Amino acid sequence: MNETDLGAPAEYLAVKEGNLYAVTSDELVVLDAETLDTVETVELGPILEEESLGKAVASGLAVGEHNVFVTLEGEPYALLIERP
Repeated sequence: MNETDLGAPAEYLAVKEGNLYAVTSDELVVLDAETLDTVETVELGPILEEESLGKAVASGLAVGEHNVFVTLEGEPYALLIERP
C-alpha cells in the first residue's frame, strides 16, 4: 500500500490519464495514480490574489483534456489551471 502526505486534508479528488488530482485548502497537488509520487504542486494563493479573490476556498474540481478547473465556494468563478 502506498501513501503520501498532502500537508492538508484533500477537499476534492479527480483521476485522469494516470494522475490523481487533489485540491487542499492551499494547493492543487498532482500525483501519479499508481505510486502516489507527487508530479506537481500548484499553490492556489497567488492565483486567488491575482484574481482579487482573497481567501476563497475550493468547492469543486474537474479535470479536462488540457486544464484543471477549480470552483470556489461562494464565488461565481472557476479557476482554470493548465494541466500538468
